[in-house]
Amino acid sequence: MMNYLLLLKKYIIKYSIIASIVVVCELLDQITKIVAESNLKEYQSVPVIKGFFDFTLCYNTGGAWSIMSNATWLFIVVSILALGFMIYTLIKSKDLLYIISASVFCGGLIGNLVEILPIL
Repeated sequence: MMNYLLLLKKYIIKYSIIASIVVVCELLDQITKIVAESNLKEYQSVPVIKGFFDFTLCYNTGGAWSIMSNATWLFIVVSILALGFMIYTLIKSKDLLYIISASVFCGGLIGNLVEILPIL
């Protein structure tokens, strides 16, 4: 009986870490989007490191550089498949570094889906 309780505790901790990272990443994604949209005009650049790194507000209607802007459904399908695969690998993994990085990746995938779905 004690072994099952220890195993249960281990899984609760693991999935709590995963869920916390995913939620924090999604919240940060939404907060930075709100801040950017409320403080920048479209295509306005704000230097962060002069001559090296700027924040610029622009909208992308497709993949990278607006490639396939009419194939939103494809990005949704690929994102859902990738999310499913990542969740599967997270369940199987015992490597803390992988769990953390894959959780960040899942947070980004969910953030992209949240932004894509209202377009449909």
